[in-house]
Amino acid sequence: MALQGNTVRHLNAALGNLAAASEVQTALEVVDGVTATAAEITAHTDNQPCTASLTPAAGSSNVCEVTIQVLNGAGVAVAYPVVLDVLLSDAATGAGLTATSASGAVAAKASSGTDLSTLVSKKALKVQTKADGTYILSITDAAKTGFYVVAHIPGLAPSVSAQLVTANYG
Repeated sequence: MALQGNTVRHLNAALGNLAAASEVQTALEVVDGVTATAAEITAHTDNQPCTASLTPAAGSSNVCEVTIQVLNGAGVAVAYPVVLDVLLSDAATGAGLTATSASGAVAAKASSGTDLSTLVSKKALKVQTKADGTYILSITDAAKTGFYVVAHIPGLAPSVSAQLVTANYG
């Protein structure tokens, strides 16, 4: 039901600005058709991927394993597989690919997610998490390079790890 007549006039008078009143009217019209409860909306949005946590740890010799956990809007791990891009960057913001290639493989740790495709050899992958929303990236690098690992869920801001340090490599 659209707002009409006196309601719009009262909004115009109260706000003293036709454009602002029109924006309020539009917002009210959008809300007017919503039948979901606040709990239903929250349940739906809380089940959507929102960000990822990235936790590096030492693996075997010259290997760093970065656990990527996809989180929903409430900061809770999602319980389904998610497709995302994973890349190595030189920037704390996660902008751009690293100029340095790892000396060895950059891929999913065995049974820790699926590599769907290599976007740039030893620098960027398209991956799918396991059913619990986790993916473990294994980076083999004898130089123990201080990469930033970036997880980018399409349509969302990228998540960036702390810079890897020598201790992150076994």
